[in-house]
Amino acid sequence: MIRRPLLCVALLLAACGDTRKEVTPAELHQRAVTVAQQQIALRSAVRNTLLDSLDTDLAAKREGRLDILLLSGGGSWGAFGAGFLNGWSSLPVDHPQAMPRFDLVSGVSTGALMSPFALIGTPAYLTRLENVYRSCSDEWAPVRSIISLASANSLLDTTVFDKALRDQLDADMAHDLVRIQDTEHRQALVASSDVDLGRAVLWSLGEQARKGLAAATYDPDCLYRPLRASAAIPGAFSPVEVEGSLHVDGAVYGQIHVLSDMSVVDRVVAGWRQKAGPDAPLPKIRYWVILNNRLKVTNKTIQPHWGDCSLRSIELMLNAQIAAPLNRLTLFVDSMRMKHKLDVELRWVQIPADWTSPPDVSDFHPSVTNSLADLGRRMGSDPASWLGPEKLGTSEVDSAADGAPAKP
Repeated sequence: MIRRPLLCVALLLAACGDTRKEVTPAELHQRAVTVAQQQIALRSAVRNTLLDSLDTDLAAKREGRLDILLLSGGGSWGAFGAGFLNGWSSLPVDHPQAMPRFDLVSGVSTGALMSPFALIGTPAYLTRLENVYRSCSDEWAPVRSIISLASANSLLDTTVFDKALRDQLDADMAHDLVRIQDTEHRQALVASSDVDLGRAVLWSLGEQARKGLAAATYDPDCLYRPLRASAAIPGAFSPVEVEGSLHVDGAVYGQIHVLSDMSVVDRVVAGWRQKAGPDAPLPKIRYWVILNNRLKVTNKTIQPHWGDCSLRSIELMLNAQIAAPLNRLTLFVDSMRMKHKLDVELRWVQIPADWTSPPDVSDFHPSVTNSLADLGRRMGSDPASWLGPEKLGTSEVDSAADGAPAKP
C-alpha cells in the first residue's frame, strides 16, 4: 500500500532517474508516420484474419460466428479474471454460454498479460495463468526506499515481477501463438501507450512471437517488451522502450481496447457475403468483456487539500477509462445492428461490490489475489454472472458496483 507521504516524495524526485537522447522533431515526425503506417497494416491484418476465421466456419458448414474477448486493466486484481476464465471453462461445452475458442482477444495492462493464456485457452494454460496470480507476493513490487528513488525510474521495484513475467513467455508459448494465428486464424492484440508520440499502439502477439522465434535462439523480449509496456502503470512501474519509443500502460487510453472501426466490420460483412452468397445468414458476433475492476468509485467526502484532491482526481480519471470504452462499445454494437442487421451480443462482468480487499496489505499480497481468484472461479462457473448492455449506466449497476476504487 503506497502511503501519501512517500508518494509526495516520489513526485518531488520524479525528474531523477535515467535519461534518453533527445530526438529531433523531424525524426519524431518520421517515427510517427512509420508507426501510423504499421498500425494501419495491423488493422488490415486483423480484418483478414477475422475473414479467414469465418472461412473456416464456411468450410465446416457451420454457423458463422466471431467471439471476441476484451480483458481490462486492474493491476493485481487481474487475479479475478484469471479465476473467472478457469471457472468459465468448467461449463459444459454444449451450454449456450460455454467458454468459446476466441477469434480475437484484446488486452490492456493486466488484461494484456492474461491475453496469450486466454487465446491459447487450454486447461494447462488457464491453470498456469491463475497460478501466476496466486503466487503474487509483496516481493513482486515493493515500494523503493527514499534513497533509491533518487536514481530510479519508478516508485516500485519490479525486479521480481519482471522475472516472473519473462519466465512465462517461453518458446512453447511463442510456437502456440504463431500456430494459432496461422492455422486456426485466431489472434491476440495488446495495447500500450507511446508517450513519445502521444498515441495508443496495438501489438499482435502472434507477430511478436514470430519475431522472437526468427532469432538464432528464441528471444523472449519480442513478447516481453510489449506486454510489460502495456502493464507499466505510470510512475509506479518503470516505462519500457520498444522500437525506439517510450511506452507506458495501455490503460492511459482506456482500460479496455475496443476495435470500434466500422470499416473493418464493413469489409468483414462484404467478404462474408462474397463467399457465402448474398442470401446467406450473416455471422453472429459475440463480445465478452471481463473487467478486472469496478465501474463505479466509492462515494466519500474529500478534503480540500492538494494531496487528497489529486489522488481522488487520478482515481476518477482511471474510472472514466473503464466506463467510456465500455459505453463506446455499446454504441458500436448498436451501430453494427442498425447498419448491417447483424446479430451482435455483448456481455460483461465486473468485480462485485460485496468483495472487499483484506485490510492493511499491499495489492500484491496473496490474501488479495487468492481471494479474487476464488471469487472469479465462482462467478465464472455461474452463467448468471454475465451482465448485458442494458445494465450499463443504470441504478442497478450504481448500487452493485458502489465499492472500492478503480485499479490502474
